[in-house]
Amino acid sequence: MRIRTTDRDLATLRADVAVCFAYEGDEAPRGIAHRDLGRELAAEMRAEGFRGRRGDAVQWNSDGRFGSRRFLVIGLG
Repeated sequence: MRIRTTDRDLATLRADVAVCFAYEGDEAPRGIAHRDLGRELAAEMRAEGFRGRRGDAVQWNSDGRFGSRRFLVIGLG
């Protein structure tokens, strides 16, 4: 498994899974520059009851609408 960090826009990044983070109380993941991607991830967070607590995670399948097919939001507490 290869893990790589980047400051590139996650909407255009091609990866098996793109990971982003949210703190407890955040309504959307941090650092998402692309408005549509941020809106989609925020909607999935709400739908799944994601609270952003340490260890919380939610996965979303973009169905190919963005560079990566899957996105993972991890809670940081």
